[in-house]
Amino acid sequence: MYISDLELHGFKSFAHKTHVKFDSGITAVVGPNGCGKSNIVDALRWVLGEQRPTLLRSSAMSNVIFNGTAKKKALGMAEVSLTFVNDKGLLPSEYSELTITRRLYRSGESDYLINDTPVRLKDIIDLFMDTGMSSDAYSVIELKMVEEILNDRNNDRRRMLEEAAGVTRYKEKRKQTLRKLDQTNKDLQRLEDILVEVRKKTRSLELQSQRAVKAKGYREELERLDKTVLAFSWRQIRDQQEPLKKQIGAASAKKAELATQLEILEQKEEKLRTELHEKERAENELRRQVQQLSYQKKEKETRSQILQGRIENETGIILQYQKDIEQNEKDLVELGELRTASRNELEKLSAKRDQSAKSLEESGKTFSSLQKSYSDLRRELFELEVAISAKGKKHQDMRSRRIKLESRLENSEGDQKRVQTEIEKLKKEIEASKTKLEEEKAKVQVWSDKIEGAEKRLAGVRETRERLLHERNEAKEQERKVLSRQDAVASEIQLMHHLASSTDAFPESVAWLIEQHKGNFALLSPVSELIQTEEEYAVALEAALGEAQNYVVVETFRDAERASDLLKKQKKGQATFIPLDWISGDDSGSARTIVEGGTASRINPIMERIQTEERYRSVAELLLGHIYLAEELGSDEVAGSGFTDEYRALLTNHRGAAIVTTSGELFTYGGLFKSGSKSHQSGLRLGLKNKLEKLEKSGRSLQKDLDTTRRSLEKIEQQLRELHEQQIREEITTLQKERREKDQTVGKLQSGIQIYERSILEQQAHRERLSLSEGQSRQELEELKPGLEQIDGEIAELREKEETTKASLQKLEDERAIAQNRYNDAQLAHQDISNRTANIEQQLQRADEGTERISGRLKQRGILLEQSRENIRQYREESEQIAGLMGGLTESLEKARLALENAEKESKAEREQIQQQDKELRTLRKDREDQLELLHHLTMAAEKFDLQLESITNSVWETYNLTMEQLLNLQGEGDLRDAEGTEAAEGAEGAEGIENAGAAGDAEKNSEDAGDEKDRFDVDAAKERVSVLRQKLHRIGEVNPLAIEEYQEEKERLDFYEQQMEDLRKAELEMRDTIAEINETATERFNDTFELIRSHFQDVFHRLFEEDDYCDLVLDSDSEDPLEAKVEIRANPKGKRPSNISQLSGGEKTLTAIAFLFAIYLVKPSPFCVLDEVDAPLDDANIERFSGMIRSFSEQTQFIIITHNKKTMSKAEMMYGVTMPETGVSRLVGVRLEDVGT
Repeated sequence: MYISDLELHGFKSFAHKTHVKFDSGITAVVGPNGCGKSNIVDALRWVLGEQRPTLLRSSAMSNVIFNGTAKKKALGMAEVSLTFVNDKGLLPSEYSELTITRRLYRSGESDYLINDTPVRLKDIIDLFMDTGMSSDAYSVIELKMVEEILNDRNNDRRRMLEEAAGVTRYKEKRKQTLRKLDQTNKDLQRLEDILVEVRKKTRSLELQSQRAVKAKGYREELERLDKTVLAFSWRQIRDQQEPLKKQIGAASAKKAELATQLEILEQKEEKLRTELHEKERAENELRRQVQQLSYQKKEKETRSQILQGRIENETGIILQYQKDIEQNEKDLVELGELRTASRNELEKLSAKRDQSAKSLEESGKTFSSLQKSYSDLRRELFELEVAISAKGKKHQDMRSRRIKLESRLENSEGDQKRVQTEIEKLKKEIEASKTKLEEEKAKVQVWSDKIEGAEKRLAGVRETRERLLHERNEAKEQERKVLSRQDAVASEIQLMHHLASSTDAFPESVAWLIEQHKGNFALLSPVSELIQTEEEYAVALEAALGEAQNYVVVETFRDAERASDLLKKQKKGQATFIPLDWISGDDSGSARTIVEGGTASRINPIMERIQTEERYRSVAELLLGHIYLAEELGSDEVAGSGFTDEYRALLTNHRGAAIVTTSGELFTYGGLFKSGSKSHQSGLRLGLKNKLEKLEKSGRSLQKDLDTTRRSLEKIEQQLRELHEQQIREEITTLQKERREKDQTVGKLQSGIQIYERSILEQQAHRERLSLSEGQSRQELEELKPGLEQIDGEIAELREKEETTKASLQKLEDERAIAQNRYNDAQLAHQDISNRTANIEQQLQRADEGTERISGRLKQRGILLEQSRENIRQYREESEQIAGLMGGLTESLEKARLALENAEKESKAEREQIQQQDKELRTLRKDREDQLELLHHLTMAAEKFDLQLESITNSVWETYNLTMEQLLNLQGEGDLRDAEGTEAAEGAEGAEGIENAGAAGDAEKNSEDAGDEKDRFDVDAAKERVSVLRQKLHRIGEVNPLAIEEYQEEKERLDFYEQQMEDLRKAELEMRDTIAEINETATERFNDTFELIRSHFQDVFHRLFEEDDYCDLVLDSDSEDPLEAKVEIRANPKGKRPSNISQLSGGEKTLTAIAFLFAIYLVKPSPFCVLDEVDAPLDDANIERFSGMIRSFSEQTQFIIITHNKKTMSKAEMMYGVTMPETGVSRLVGVRLEDVGT
């Protein structure tokens, strides 16, 4: 496989479409510096997917597009295509020829193609991964990379070794798996947090759903009663409104009569007021004339004062202008004298300046002439020195060449003897290596047998580990189930404690007493808190007690009276009290006597199934002594054979007896039967204590199960740790390492034998070259002697001319210095006169400008002076006119004031007449206001009824979305009876004393029967019940009406998240196993490859340096991860002992890096290798070794070499020359050297 074609268009300096054809073997690319040779290397990197602009010698990726020159426009796109001949199938593709294309547009868009098919960048990177041909692999080496490989700042050595070992793909897979594992751990953490919240929310919603059911029942009852109360209240208010309407009609007639009388008087008063208005208008007109005349008089006086002030101001301005004019005239005289003196001084300096300019010109010409002669002589001396230096260098080169040839001739014979000795030594080494090779192969087989045994043991351990892991997973599942059950039990305990502390189940009166006053009594507890039973009998006990479970037990009758007074005072309803000091214990045993006298074997006194303190036993006997428990009798048996005549006889013949079943059915004396559905909380409070004890016991039992499960888990974990799987793995790794070392020893011996054989051939060829070189050296030495003598004579002649020139130059230097001093003095004198002249000219200019400015100011002041004098004249004329007008204004003002006094007297008389009329009007208006007030009160009362009706109507609409008409149609007499029945039932059940609500009759529904209806329907009792229901709802608080559905949804969500948690934990285990497997495989492959490359590095290093020179590759032993350990290169060529390889010379560094590179190629050769001026630091001897190494590897690897070295060029089979005929644009010229040779 090799690169066959490279096409560039618009890439960097290759503006034109350029096609480069490559063959297998060695291709050289040459050209002067800056012509664009390295751009070919950049193009190869770029098309292989390189994304770092800095590696392409650019600051941004867009810089690779041709940017134009002075004559050529910039291009909008760069394109590079690289064609491979995939004849060996190294690339994972079915094509035998593969073309990779990359385009970049200035907009930033990119295209990647394989055989003209669009692909992703990732596809190209994956295509070349682990092949040694990617953009950052060891297939492209630049000179600067030699230093980077040796410094290893970016872990380049490690990256090249991984590419050769083929573990890059494994490391990438490990990196992806680690990312997934990290994300999985984060998901697990987030899911843990979510589960905590979801579990908490699920428990909360469960409680909310229970409250929502209770609140729903209260709301339905509240709505039914509230509608009835509203309809009743509306009819009642409407009937009260009728008498008011008649009273409003009478008051309105009286108001109209008073209004007529009032209108007549008001018309008479209006006429008087019109006459008064006319007189007042005339009076106001006279008053306005007086004010106007007064204002005019005052205005004239003010204007006269203003004019006098302006006259005085203008007089002061005239005096100031006169002073300014006198000062400006003095300044003009002074400036005239200054101008005359400046002109006289200028005339004197003009003559001096002409004389100094002439002197300056003469001295300048003299200095320029001497300076030119001096420069010519200096140039002549420099040319002589250059000629002498060139002759001397040539003489030195010839002498060095002669010494080198003489030394070469002296060493040639010894070298040939050493070569022969080396050949004999190599033959002996080959024989010894072959013997040792057979011994090492036998040792490899022994290690293989040991590895096989260890692997069988490891398989057994793995089987045990899988079994233990399965057991561990089962134990963890059991732990999760126990924890889940613990959460459920904890939620139930929390619910029980909530019920124990809650008073919601009690009537309002009982709840209020317990919440507000329990601490004020020695005993104040409901019966349900004092009598308990097992959970299975709780429903039966609740049915047996009925409302009695809410009776309040107190110590004394006095306590009962106190509690009753509190309820009355706060209007909190009624409660039933049981004072312990009033209860007799003589009734006990009545139920037992009845049972003993009968034959019903399945019936027992319910007292046998309850638990209570001894002091409350009498309370239990009082309430439950006549009740029996039929433990095996269900409601379905009552209608069948189970409920026998004997049971019926027992209930019929024993007054007060009752039978209750475990499901809550109650059969009483006389044949009454109470049954129906029960709420989900039925019996909870009566069995609360026992159930709480059971739950706490269950919680302790679950904790024991959890501890047992966790101990089992710890035991399994301990067994997993004791499997020593890692120890066996390490043993296998150690054995494999030992076997690899033996394999490497075998490989090294085999490679050594091959190297020894190649070395023998090389030494024989070297001996022949030494013999040929000796003859050439003798001939060249004879040719050098005549040339040396001739150059010695030429040098002596040139030195004599040099001395003569130096003497002439010194004399001319002295004359030039004198002329330069004279020229500098003339320059200074001329500059001084010029500066003085310029200063006086500026002074004269300023004087002219000052004269002009002052003249203008004098003219302006004269004009302003005349304006002020004219203003004074005008002000005086206006003042005299005002004095003449003042007399007439005074006389007119006195007349106007006299007329105003007469008008005011007439208006006063008219007002007194109007006041008398007002008294009569006020009397009538008072009568009318009294009537209006009466009408207002009646109207307000009617409106109040209207507002009440409207309020009820709005409330009905807003609350129930019904009109009043619709509600009245719905609320007939039958509805009132239903509401009454509901009140009575709820009142009895709540023990709140609503006992007087009688049955409704069949009277017709009309407004005349409102009083009768009130007798039939106790609206106050209904309102009190509504209030009770509202308070219960208030105590319950806001509830979530969708709590039941939300609880089910949240429960499903909880189950889903728990399943997700399990899946994530399984995925985590699988990813950890995958990472362990990747680490094991990648480490093994890397270690095997590293040892092979290490061996080859030592062999190649010895070929490039000396056999006894030390070198090695070492992995960093301190690294925790063997896949990330750094690689150290140790090299001590020619007996040196540097502290690190950075202290080696440039050539030694290059050869060391080349040895490392070729060692990699010996293990995993890249199909092609690009070397960019890598040979630059090498001398001729090292070039020979380098080029020989290239030639030996060219059979397996295609080499593309950028070089300036002629010896490297001579090894190439094909050569391309890069030129730049037009600035900034590269061109390529190719030639096949084999064709030229023929």
